[in-house]
Amino acid sequence: MNETRSPKLFIGTGLVFGVGSMLCNILGFSTPYWLQVWPRVGDTSFKNLGLWQVCIAGFRNPKDLWGKVYYGCWWIFAREYDRLRQDDILLPPWFQAVQTMATFSFIINCIMIIFLIVVVTTNFRASVKCLVTTATLGALTCFFSLIAVIIFGVATDTYRPLDKQTGLGLDIFSDRGKWMPRPEYTFLSWSYICEVFCAIFALVSSVILFFESHFIRKAKILYEKQSLRTSVKSMSQI
Repeated sequence: MNETRSPKLFIGTGLVFGVGSMLCNILGFSTPYWLQVWPRVGDTSFKNLGLWQVCIAGFRNPKDLWGKVYYGCWWIFAREYDRLRQDDILLPPWFQAVQTMATFSFIINCIMIIFLIVVVTTNFRASVKCLVTTATLGALTCFFSLIAVIIFGVATDTYRPLDKQTGLGLDIFSDRGKWMPRPEYTFLSWSYICEVFCAIFALVSSVILFFESHFIRKAKILYEKQSLRTSVKSMSQI
């Protein structure tokens, strides 16, 4: 065993990154700035979007040209947006997948933090099973967050070419160009970046905890060997 290694430093660092992932996850999960229009652009009916809220100003359903014009910031499942959801304008399948993956990430991240606090504050910090379980929860948090940000990033790519006739994006995602107006004026904003950092911090915390479980396992094996040698030596002296 490496006597210079500090178990408290390892566990403490894992806790710091774990809490960091939770804070970033809360921000990414709850704030409406995954996608945003550039501030100086005034000729777009879309303002900003999160997982659960969207802000628009003068948006008209392209499948209901003579219908209602939408304004304001609303919960994405509000009755105000019933028609937009029914027509798959506001919630295309890929966006529902992003919501699902982000929800899994958030729930697992909460469980991970609970395990991490228990590990840090009790004698369970010497338990290989608890450390491996906590590290696995961190890895799953990273996995689901990465799936969410990858799907969202690809599906809202602002650098896609435009169709000259329709002004819509051209790509393999059929809902992508039709989803939000003037997609060339949008960018991935800070809520999205928070979700990316959540994945990074959760991964770092997970790796640290896996290493700590490895060190503890080696320490226990070494202790058992030393105990066995001591027992054999004691028996030989009798």
